[in-house]
Amino acid sequence: MRLFRQGQSLEAESPLREAADAGNVKAKTLLGVLLHQRGQRSEAEPLLQAAAEAGDADAMEMVAFLLRERGEHTESRRWLERSANAGNPHSMAKMGQLHQDEGATAEAERWYKKAAKTGHADAAYNLACLLLRRGEDSKAEQWAWRAADAGSLEAKKTLLALAAKRRRDRHGEEFLRRR
Repeated sequence: MRLFRQGQSLEAESPLREAADAGNVKAKTLLGVLLHQRGQRSEAEPLLQAAAEAGDADAMEMVAFLLRERGEHTESRRWLERSANAGNPHSMAKMGQLHQDEGATAEAERWYKKAAKTGHADAAYNLACLLLRRGEDSKAEQWAWRAADAGSLEAKKTLLALAAKRRRDRHGEEFLRRR
């Protein structure tokens, strides 16, 4: 499996197959992803499905992706939520986005926060944006800092905009006091 992670997929296939045949769930997931990337979907899907059913959060996310590609949105969402509940930060962030798109901001905030607490930069940024739209600048800034620290360029831009707003507010207050 180390070979697969190092990008040597051709060399990794044989040991992955051996491990998957021996029942290694993570090997089934990795082999399924490898085969899917090669366009061998009919061979990839059963491996991913088996790994997902065995509890692998990454396989659950991949199954959700495959189902969504086929237009099976309800079943896709079910697997995505299972993946998120199993601890997959990317799936948590995606659940946040789905809820936000539906206008369920409380649920979006909950999922974004869970993902952001794992270090997911996009989730932290999305949470900051959601809080900004609600006028909760102080909380938003905290999450924007977390996103920026995790590498989000958009969060850094948001922090600059918040700093500029604070400067404008201070200058306005000073102006009013002088009058």
